[in-house]
Amino acid sequence: YENYQQPPVWDFQVFWLNGRVADQGLNFYKPENYRKLAETLKPDDAFTQEILNVGFWYPPMTMFLFALLGRLDISTAYLVWQISILITSAVCVFELWGLLPKEKKILSLLLVSVLMFRLSPAHTTFHGSQTNFIVLLFFLIFWRNRSKDWSGIWLAFAVIVKPYMAL
Repeated sequence: YENYQQPPVWDFQVFWLNGRVADQGLNFYKPENYRKLAETLKPDDAFTQEILNVGFWYPPMTMFLFALLGRLDISTAYLVWQISILITSAVCVFELWGLLPKEKKILSLLLVSVLMFRLSPAHTTFHGSQTNFIVLLFFLIFWRNRSKDWSGIWLAFAVIVKPYMAL
């Protein structure tokens, strides 16, 4: 809530800017397109060096993740993104819970929830509006269905969001 008026620079403003460039129909691998659209963000030197002078970091299909954000103003996009992250994290809790033995269901759900939301990486993911829960969800769905032929599709989605998942 406190970041609603001015969303965090890392990573959300980067995601929003990616979506904005795509929404304008511009080439998201050309840094000059980023520099032109980022003037309203008042970027600092680090943001200029790492984002505006580089362009899009990911494979083209990853842009589908950010395209909707570019159609919204930055505050509304931030709210939509944070709600999506919150819902995704809750689904991750249920997916992790499903991997546990079925005895003491309520206690194990409570344990998974506490562990998930008390870990500092979860706080970092929420604060920076990162994509970690999305990747985790795709991986957990893959893991639950790993014996099925089509399960690799979920792993492919994880790779689209975070290319290091290919490793």
